[in-house]
Amino acid sequence: MRKLFWVKGVKVYAYDRIDSTNNEAKRRIAKGQELPLLLVAKKQTAGKGTRGRSFHSSGGGLYMSLAVKTDETRLQKLTVLAAVATAQAIEKLSGVQVGIKWVNDIYLNGKKLCGILTERVADPNTNQTLGVVIGIGVNLFVKEFPEDIKNIAISLNKKGVTAKKLSTEITKRILSLLNGNQDFMQYYKEKSVLLGKQVSYLQYGNQYTATAVDIDENGALIVEDENKNTTILKGGDVTLLK
Repeated sequence: MRKLFWVKGVKVYAYDRIDSTNNEAKRRIAKGQELPLLLVAKKQTAGKGTRGRSFHSSGGGLYMSLAVKTDETRLQKLTVLAAVATAQAIEKLSGVQVGIKWVNDIYLNGKKLCGILTERVADPNTNQTLGVVIGIGVNLFVKEFPEDIKNIAISLNKKGVTAKKLSTEITKRILSLLNGNQDFMQYYKEKSVLLGKQVSYLQYGNQYTATAVDIDENGALIVEDENKNTTILKGGDVTLLK
């Protein structure tokens, strides 16, 4: 079942069940549908995480994808922007303080509350960007997680914070940030759960340990090893060491 409504001039499609809101948004962009466009679902049968992973989305959460047009220079910072908008929206509606784990996760009490996946859709002939999909999954009232993530995932469990309210607030904030209405990098750094901490990361097939020291203006993580050598990480998995 699909319902249609509007949020601040953005057409919204709401589904009871879908394979993936990101996949549906990409299909709509490819067909030339006008942007921005928001899709939300109560459940996903093939929720997507980063690097081909699945995202648990069998119910009790917010599963949304906002499709927008943006210029090429903003693509690499879009995940950072979305993380800021999502964290701010969660804090405003719930009164709960959250943190951001570089580059795309929102954390609560040391566990993952939300994941973000941005995907570019390009013209197959010209490679011109047709749109970008920002997929966001927030565990609102998930009662039970799968065995492999039950110790690292958490739900918000705040009465009154509904998927509709949160998706509306996140959408408004993302569009505002895209219009340049806030310098979001400072907030992103202030909310980082990694800066000043020991982390491990994989690069060129090798595992390294270093200290996360900064995040640059493009959203890349800067780490420093014990010999004071710095490395700039533009992507990949980073693990916070206890």
